[in-house]
Amino acid sequence: MNLVLSGIPGSVQGGGFNQVIDVYNRVLDSRGIAGLDHVDFGWQFDGELRCFIKPNLAVSAGVGQIGISHSGEVFPRLQQNIRFKAEMSSVPIHAGLGYYLSPYVQGDFQARAFVGAGLLSLVSNKGSLSQSEFGTDSSTTLGNPRTPPNSFKLTGTNDAPGYYVEGGVHMWFPSRFSVMLGGYYRSARVDNLVVRDFVVNGVDQGLDYRGVLLVEGKPASMDFSGLGFRIAVGIGL
Repeated sequence: MNLVLSGIPGSVQGGGFNQVIDVYNRVLDSRGIAGLDHVDFGWQFDGELRCFIKPNLAVSAGVGQIGISHSGEVFPRLQQNIRFKAEMSSVPIHAGLGYYLSPYVQGDFQARAFVGAGLLSLVSNKGSLSQSEFGTDSSTTLGNPRTPPNSFKLTGTNDAPGYYVEGGVHMWFPSRFSVMLGGYYRSARVDNLVVRDFVVNGVDQGLDYRGVLLVEGKPASMDFSGLGFRIAVGIGL
């Protein structure tokens, strides 16, 4: 039995959430403000229990966290500033199997190539876009010129299933610690985001906006799918 702690940098597709960013960037572009970057890279941090049930077969189960954010800030005039931010986050819970090949042994050192796959349950998924204005007037606000300063936060959420595949090498040293290095791919798309919060100038807009989040007439989505490189440390229990 091992406790395995992982960091996985890699690509993130973004999906329909990048369309949300595009729509907001049009507002910024109309004011000559540089827009937010698309979601295309992020880190997944993960902790799992991995147990060998046979010499060449291991089962694993654990939970992780993925978070990506892009933000910007401008100062239209003295004592005025506007901050804006786009965020995606998810908590993937996984369970899977790993198949290990014959070991390479050199003294007290052992290395084994492995491949694995499993299922994901994506929970606590959030995609949010926020804007905070301080001291803006009718000519510098990004919102309604009749009600400056204009601030808002829009958050969409939903749960979804997914899967992952991995492969690499697991290395044991003459201690309770081991190291895993390899490739990791996850399929993790969250469709039909539902509005969780829509706050405008500090006021929740209420049940009028509790429904499917639409972007240009289509249901919004987030896509955490991507290919990464897994760096992990195992601690023998």
